[in-house]
Amino acid sequence: MHSIYSQSKSVLFVVFINFFVSCCEIVGGLLSGSLLLVSDALHNLSDSMSAIFSYIAITLSRKKADKKYTFGYARAEILAAFVNSGVLFIVTLYIIYEAILRLISPDKILPVTMLIFALVSFIGNLLSTIILYAHSKSSINMKSTYLHMLGDAVGSFSVIVGAVLIMYLKIYRIDSILTIAISIYLLKESVKLIIKSAKILMEA
Repeated sequence: MHSIYSQSKSVLFVVFINFFVSCCEIVGGLLSGSLLLVSDALHNLSDSMSAIFSYIAITLSRKKADKKYTFGYARAEILAAFVNSGVLFIVTLYIIYEAILRLISPDKILPVTMLIFALVSFIGNLLSTIILYAHSKSSINMKSTYLHMLGDAVGSFSVIVGAVLIMYLKIYRIDSILTIAISIYLLKESVKLIIKSAKILMEA
């Protein structure tokens, strides 16, 4: 079982990494003309906010019960997990929408530039996922944050695959197809967490 201090320290580090990755992807998207990179950057930014929610929840869960909250603040973690999962669901729907637009009317991009920034994003997201993996087993809040980062890592990898295929095959629609496929998986995972956290909040 990992300490609350260790969890909060890991979440803060992940927030820093995610903001850095998001900025890199925005710059990369503008330079390469890749909407997928920009969309992935928005996804990363939303996950940074989710990680901040997690940090706040972990901090609140340390507080002891008082006259107003007689059962204490531990359930703040479950509430944060519910919010995080809901945000993931909404952002994933938006990414699917953007992917469909790109599928209908693909734009030419600079695949080498796209690949370089996608690699930077993937390394950063993979590091975040590794940091949170152990914590995800001991807290539903940390698990939701971990899933956000895992989704970011998979998304970055799909950008890498798309960039390589575009570079050699000139198939501009492949990144949209990969994005939709991955987003369907993320929708399923986020719904599962929404249901699980809602049941706890409702004392099922």
